[in-house]
Amino acid sequence: MNDNYTHAENNVFYTVENIIGPLEQSTEYERLLNDFNSQLTEHCTCEESCSYALCKCLDKSGSYNFNYSSNWHIETLEHKSNLKTDSPPIFECNQYCQCTNECGNRVVQRGPIEGLEIKQCNKGLGLFTTNFIPKGTFVCEYAGEVITRSQAATRHQSNLINSKMNYIFCLKEHCGESVVETFVDPSLFGNIGRYMNHSCEPNCCIVPVRCDTLVPKLAIFARVDILPNEELTFHYGDSDGSDSVDCRIKCLCKTKNCSGYIPFNKY
Repeated sequence: MNDNYTHAENNVFYTVENIIGPLEQSTEYERLLNDFNSQLTEHCTCEESCSYALCKCLDKSGSYNFNYSSNWHIETLEHKSNLKTDSPPIFECNQYCQCTNECGNRVVQRGPIEGLEIKQCNKGLGLFTTNFIPKGTFVCEYAGEVITRSQAATRHQSNLINSKMNYIFCLKEHCGESVVETFVDPSLFGNIGRYMNHSCEPNCCIVPVRCDTLVPKLAIFARVDILPNEELTFHYGDSDGSDSVDCRIKCLCKTKNCSGYIPFNKY
């Protein structure tokens, strides 16, 4: 993975990819550890670049995941997903695949795009771009410690007590009648994605992408064309209805349809 970024804060350790959270003596942690250490062994035998007619990885995804744009010389997210939360799963080619590293189905695993910059803004630190970013472009991963629900609840309560910023993101994937949850916390171990602020009208969104393991990467893609010097934002998710006035944090996105507060969850 090509990631040459660093943190703007000295008390945060940079990690280019997710790492497993602290040891817990629980069945919940055992399941998480097994998923984190799992390896997707099903692979393609494509030569050079992958074709949907032959590629097992694209077959699992239901179609092509990315489109190559000759105008921008990059792969952008395929229109089939339309950047919606109910889009088909995305499986990139993995380490067992015979296609080359330049295969069009290897995008997120290559690392963040160039031109990202951490700057001061009205919300504190924020993530900006120095380059034009076309709609559908992979920006960066939201990487950190992958933790259990119980650990997320403990950390969230500690953040409230100590008036600390909460960076924990809960991804919910609906599989039939079941819901698969992935908790990522970049508070102390994370990448450049941790500086992306919330907006009620964001220009980016998170899409789960699986490369090698069952645990998805929280891949951030551009929802719209983004101009140079714009701040990059995504929506932190819907509140679960359990938030109280004391727990809510005022939203500073200043968009037309701002809800007034940053989404809150008790996990």
